[in-house]
Amino acid sequence: MLKLENTANASRMISMQRRKSLDYVSTMKGYAKNYVGEEDLEKFLKIMDLENLKQELAEKERINFRYRSIPNMRGEQYFEVQVVRINEVQFDNRVLIGFHHIDDIIAEEERKQYELQQALERTEASNEVLLAISKIYYEILRIDLEADTYEQIYTERQIYPEEKRTGCASADVRYLHETFGVPEYRERMREFFDLHTLAERLEKDETVAAEYLAVMMTSILTSGYTCSVISSVISVVLFNYFLTEPSFQYQPASAEGRGCVGDF
Repeated sequence: MLKLENTANASRMISMQRRKSLDYVSTMKGYAKNYVGEEDLEKFLKIMDLENLKQELAEKERINFRYRSIPNMRGEQYFEVQVVRINEVQFDNRVLIGFHHIDDIIAEEERKQYELQQALERTEASNEVLLAISKIYYEILRIDLEADTYEQIYTERQIYPEEKRTGCASADVRYLHETFGVPEYRERMREFFDLHTLAERLEKDETVAAEYLAVMMTSILTSGYTCSVISSVISVVLFNYFLTEPSFQYQPASAEGRGCVGDF
C-alpha cells in the first residue's frame, strides 16, 4: 500500500491515478537519484538498500535516517525516513516505510547550535579577559549579593585553610581582610567589604576599589624558605614606609626609630 501527498516529490514520479505494484529497488533508486541531496545520496542508497534493510531489521525494530532533498512544492527540504518492521517479535520481511518533513526540527536545532556557539564565544572572550585580569589579582570571586554566596573563579595560590570553590561570601571576605590586612587598615577594609552596602555603591559607580596593606602575603601565597625571606624583607620595607614616623618615607626621624625598624 502506498500513500502520497500531492506536494511530495515522489508524487511527481509515481502516478496515483491507478493502483499498481511498484518495484522497490528501481523506485527507491529513482527517487534518490532525482530528489535526494548529493551530500546524502550515497548514505541514503546504502541504508535503504534491500539487503541492508533485511540485515538491520533482523536485529532491531526500526531504522531511521535524516537527509536533505530538493525542496518539494511546499518548500520543505529536510526529511526523515523510518523503516519499521510489522512483526515486532520476529522479522518476516514485511515493513512500513514512512517519510516526513523535519524542517521545523532542523531549524530549532540550528537555532540552539547557534546560541551554543555564541555562548562558547562569549565564554572564550570572558576567559581571555579573566586571564588578563588574573595577572593583576591574586583571586577572583563571583558573588551573589542576595544569597550571600560566592564562587571562586580564579586563585593564584591556595589562601584558605582548606580548598574552597564556593561558600558564604560575607564570612570569607571577612576572613581575608582580617587575616591578611594590617590592623590599621581593617576598619577601612571592613567598610569596603561590607556586602550589604556594595549593591548601593555600585549603583553610582560601575566599579569600586580600595588599596590596603597586607601582612605576609608572599609567604602565604607561595611556599619555600626563599619566599619567606623575601616576604619578611618586603614587610619591613612596607612597615617602614607606611607605619613608621614620618609616614611615606624610608628614613626614620630618630635613632630610636631606626632601632625599631632594625629590631622589626
